[in-house]
Amino acid sequence: MDDFIFLFILPLFASAVISFLTTAVVIRLAKYLKIIDDPLKNKHPKVIHQKPTPRGGGIAIFLALFLSLIFLLPLDKHLSGILMGAFVIACMGFLDDRLNLNPYVRLGMGFLAASMPIAAGIGISFLTSPLGGIIRSISVCLVLHTVSGYCLIFLPFFG
Repeated sequence: MDDFIFLFILPLFASAVISFLTTAVVIRLAKYLKIIDDPLKNKHPKVIHQKPTPRGGGIAIFLALFLSLIFLLPLDKHLSGILMGAFVIACMGFLDDRLNLNPYVRLGMGFLAASMPIAAGIGISFLTSPLGGIIRSISVCLVLHTVSGYCLIFLPFFG
């Protein structure tokens, strides 16, 4: 029971508190950095607000996750890979809020972020089939799927 509290409940509670406390700071920072969704200035279809709304909420969520995991969980190579991937996603979100990134760039950064936990050793060793049995040759399928995904992402740039 103590492991459950220290490995799940305490980081969850700490993340919620840190996120709540940093949200107001991030809103002020968004106004300072001028990352505001203003429907009168920005006519992008994704802007559905009626009044100017600050962007950059992912910063508060990332800070809460990062700080709570760094201080409350034992740091190993797997957690480092997860945090590096989360950092890439947080940077991508901030850059998208600031610069309205191209969807292909966001997709490429998402693949980069997803590859970091995989490079740290996190993987799927087997899948159970709904028809019965176990599928064990997952790593070859994942590598082929990842390579084909990268080809589909970057093919429009070279074709």
